[in-house]
Amino acid sequence: MIGIYYTEDLMQKWFERNLSIAREILKNSELLEEFLGGFKGYENKRYRNVKNAILFMCLPAVGGGVDPKSINRLNELEKTLELFDFRKWNISKRNYLKSRLASEDYIQSFSAVSELELASEMVRRFGKENVELYRMLDCGGFSDICVKVDSKNVFLEIGNLAESLPDSKIQKILNASAKHLGEKVDELAYLCIIIDTAEIVTDDKGRIDVESSIEKLNSEIDMLAIHKLAGFEGFFDFSDIDHIVTHQSLYKKIEKLLTPNDQILRLLDIISKEKVKSWLDCFDTSLLKKAKIAKGIISGKGKSTLLVEIHTEEFFPSTATNLELKSFLNHLIRHIETQVAGQLQPKAPNVVVVRGWHWTMWGLGFDTLYKSLQRFFERIKEEYLSGVAYEPESGKAVYVSNDYAKTPSLLEKGDIDKLGFRLLTPERL
Repeated sequence: MIGIYYTEDLMQKWFERNLSIAREILKNSELLEEFLGGFKGYENKRYRNVKNAILFMCLPAVGGGVDPKSINRLNELEKTLELFDFRKWNISKRNYLKSRLASEDYIQSFSAVSELELASEMVRRFGKENVELYRMLDCGGFSDICVKVDSKNVFLEIGNLAESLPDSKIQKILNASAKHLGEKVDELAYLCIIIDTAEIVTDDKGRIDVESSIEKLNSEIDMLAIHKLAGFEGFFDFSDIDHIVTHQSLYKKIEKLLTPNDQILRLLDIISKEKVKSWLDCFDTSLLKKAKIAKGIISGKGKSTLLVEIHTEEFFPSTATNLELKSFLNHLIRHIETQVAGQLQPKAPNVVVVRGWHWTMWGLGFDTLYKSLQRFFERIKEEYLSGVAYEPESGKAVYVSNDYAKTPSLLEKGDIDKLGFRLLTPERL
């Protein structure tokens, strides 16, 4: 997550310059162009508010030109729509998909894209005759994809993770403090603060207190006079600066003994810079030890705008990491619960496929995912839920079986392999 404050929206200008390219790319996909209306009227929209998945595929990469992978995805989506003969669908079914693909809400449009992409993958595995999009369920709803695996009809419910409530709270904190810092800077510059989310204030029930957290972060920004670093070019952790300032006389004595790549030499050079020296003179340097939430800074000279960003720390192991992972998995479980409610075909295999990525899933993530899903299965004891497949936005899905599924809904390892999922077991973690 990143909090942002700027004096000139460079992304909006970039969007306006590149919208014509996006329209030309969309023209190569007849059905998709029909769905999106050729992005008509988008020149009057704010880029940060228009979060359509197809638009993102059509726009060039920032600073990198047209993305071949995105073009390939667009071509595959068009082929899938043609394969399923979209124009012969009944009006309600056709409008259902069309409205979601054209939605300016990212999760809505990306969910429709995900369904088409997974349907295409299932066609490659089982043949068009064994794959059906939006089949009617006995409960009256629609299955996203129904796949015939040998003699079994397997119902796949596809979902994409939206932003969790804790994440949205953290985003509010980051944005508010980025604005607080940005309004103190009176020159063009780039300032990025790294913060530790473990130090965000919570109430007695462990819920994030947005206002208190903003107050805490803003007080540290002011305490350390961070706005005075605008224009400095470099990066450092506040704890490192505290250490080098405290022991400066010692390190000066042994400076000649240090190797060229020694971290101490880099820090000594940093505190010798006029901008940093001026910054350190603005406050009592003993206050560096009191900074808990603000951990470090990256700074550079601005070009045409002031840009202030606040980033969260992302590394293992840390208290913040564990909290972020727990929050993400709780969000994932809540999402699965909504997908299960009223969306299962009785006496048949049903799989909830969840797409979404969080950086904490690297490392210990899959082990914690497996345990979280096992606790979920035990709690709901749903006999028609075969299991859950978790898929990053790109990459092969991992599958966790539900031991409470009854015989009609059970999937064997061979079935799971045929669907292209990798079975997670305690032995394979």
